[in-house]
Amino acid sequence: METTVLYNVNDENEIIEMAQAQIDINRKKDVPLLEVIGRLSQEKGVDRLIRVCSRLKKDRYSFELLILGEGEEREKLERMIEEYDLSECVKLLGFISNPYPYMRIADILVCPSRYEGLSTVVTEGLILGKAIVTTQCSGMKELLGDSEYGIVTENSERGLYYGVKKFLDAPGTIYDMSKRAKLRGKMLRKETAVGETEKFFIQLISNKTGIRYY
Repeated sequence: METTVLYNVNDENEIIEMAQAQIDINRKKDVPLLEVIGRLSQEKGVDRLIRVCSRLKKDRYSFELLILGEGEEREKLERMIEEYDLSECVKLLGFISNPYPYMRIADILVCPSRYEGLSTVVTEGLILGKAIVTTQCSGMKELLGDSEYGIVTENSERGLYYGVKKFLDAPGTIYDMSKRAKLRGKMLRKETAVGETEKFFIQLISNKTGIRYY
């Protein structure tokens, strides 16, 4: 059976406007800022991103990671951050009602999920022009192509490590990928999604009735 995929409608103007809100956060100058946003649950894979950060630190990479979200794994993640001695560079911020200003200041948006639907966070990251590293989950290659608009890794800690490392090894690629992400984000705008949805239903009605709508 032939299928057609239609994207959710994203109000990019609201996202961009909300992203301009001021936030009070201290970050180290000239240190790449990583960010993960989502529920602190097993399927979101934040635990393996923390292990990736431990490996990156051992390999002498400089970075900071902000984790936005709440969930049943918070205590486990807090123990991991302490166990791996990451308190200086990994911060659990909890639930943030408006995450967009934090997303705006991030250099790299990371999606470490073990499994995922079509990611709202990745879609919003594209609208804000963020360099993205994500594991291969449902819809990621559809959104990012073959690592054209963001890095899509194998779904493993190893994949995440090398995906983040690729940006940290060549900081200039963060800027280049951000520009490409913003181009992809334009394809996900509200007007585009609404237009494609209207086009789909007009074509569907035309096929059923034989009447052409213009």
